[in-house]
Amino acid sequence: MLYHHAGDAIFVSDREGNLIEVNQAACDYVGYSRETLLRMRPEQLNPPELSGKVAGRLEQILREGTCFFETIHVHRDGTRIPVEMLARRIEHAGQSFILTICRNVSCRKQSELEYRKVVQATGDGYWMVNAQDARIIDVNDMFCEMVGYS
Repeated sequence: MLYHHAGDAIFVSDREGNLIEVNQAACDYVGYSRETLLRMRPEQLNPPELSGKVAGRLEQILREGTCFFETIHVHRDGTRIPVEMLARRIEHAGQSFILTICRNVSCRKQSELEYRKVVQATGDGYWMVNAQDARIIDVNDMFCEMVGYS
């Protein structure tokens, strides 16, 4: 029941990457029926320029047991969806499966873009440092101009 009512898309695949189960959230977010998704390969959810990365991630999951990454999925209508994915190898009844939880991060990406626009538009120098080691982790163009570094 929890699997089918989860808010995030959940995909289950075999060791070869074949989809063997998906929840309703997965169907809703990519616009395909369950039956259609189960006939698809994970690569088909990515735009062509990213589909080649799937095999390497599958190898990493099988080797290390887990993989966390961001990618782009393509909705049936062609809309590109930025997603955050956590994939984990699970063992059940003597077999290995891959459980992948996929979160649409479109809103977060939009907020990050708006933040970058504000930071770049300011007439003041802006910098951000890591609180643990005081290492600079973000600057705007005005700050670079002020200090003479790229």
